[in-house]
Amino acid sequence: MVRRWLWVFPVVALVAGCIGSNPQADEGAPPPFRDALGTADEVCVNVDEIVRDLRGLGPVVDIRSGQFVAGNFLNVVGNWSAFDNGKVKMYWVPIEPDLASSTNLQITVRSLDGSGQASEATFEFPGGPGAASAASGDYTFWATEPAFATPGRYRVTAQAADHWGCFEFSA
Repeated sequence: MVRRWLWVFPVVALVAGCIGSNPQADEGAPPPFRDALGTADEVCVNVDEIVRDLRGLGPVVDIRSGQFVAGNFLNVVGNWSAFDNGKVKMYWVPIEPDLASSTNLQITVRSLDGSGQASEATFEFPGGPGAASAASGDYTFWATEPAFATPGRYRVTAQAADHWGCFEFSA
C-alpha cells in the first residue's frame, strides 16, 4: 500500500512553495498557502486557465481555493485517458495544519457538461491517525482518488469541518 501512494512525495514541493509567482501572495498565510496560485476567497477557481499558463514550468501544479490547496492538477487537467477507471490521485491540504489528522474530507464531483441531467457523486475520505499523510512542515493532507465518469468539465468541491474549496477543470 505504501508504494501505491509514492506519488504524494511531490507535495513536498507544495510545502516549500508552489510553482510560479502569485502577485496576490498572502504573506500572513501558513507556508503551503503563502505563494499558492488561486485565491483565498471562497470561490470556484478556473484551474484550466492556470494550468494552461504553467505547462512546461515544472512537474507540480497546486492551486488554492478558500481554505484548501489541492493538486497535482498537471496530472488531472485534460488527462482523463490516463486515469485508472476514471479515478485520479489528488491531494488536499487544509489551511489548518492538523485538520486532516482529525477530520473526514468530503469531495463532491459535479459534471458541468450541460447534458441536461446533473451528474454528481460524493466521496468521503477518512481523517484521523493513519488515514492522513504528513508533509514536511508538519502539515497533514488527504491523499484521495475521486472518480470522474467520462472526459469532460467538472466542478470539484472539498469540505472538511468549516474548510471549503472549489475547483473547476476539464478532465
